[in-house]
Parts: sequence; C-alpha cells; structure tokens
Amino acid sequence: AQTMPEARRLLAVYHRRLRSNLVHALRPLVGDRAGEVAEGLGALIDGVYLRAALAGRSPGWAAAALVLAHLARELA
Repeated sequence: AQTMPEARRLLAVYHRRLRSNLVHALRPLVGDRAGEVAEGLGALIDGVYLRAALAGRSPGWAAAALVLAHLARELA
C-alpha cells in the first residue's frame, strides 16, 4: 500500500477511522489515556491481521483473544 498512491490514501483513511473509533469507545473507560491506548490497540490489530494475511489465513479467535487480553491489561 505504501507504493501505490490510491492504496496509500485508503490505508491512511483506514488508520484514521480505526483510531477515531477506538478513542471514542475507550474514552469512557480510560479517560485521557484513550489516545495512547487506541494507538497500542490499533498497532496490535494491524499486526495480528498482517501476520495472518502473510501466512495465508484469517486472523481468527487467537488474534482476537490477544487484542482483548491487551485491552484487559490496559483497563486494569
């Protein structure tokens, strides 16, 4: 996506939207830390998706469990 302008634009839109949605959902839970927590969760979501895509499979429940475990630690 980084070498094709249209794909780069769509990726940027995706990242902004993901961050916005996460911050909105996290603000009632973590207050002022919502942006920081959203960045970490977004990176983790992107990472597990990329690993699964490179392996030729869908992210699956293990990936979701990893992201949710990270969220649980942030909320603790």
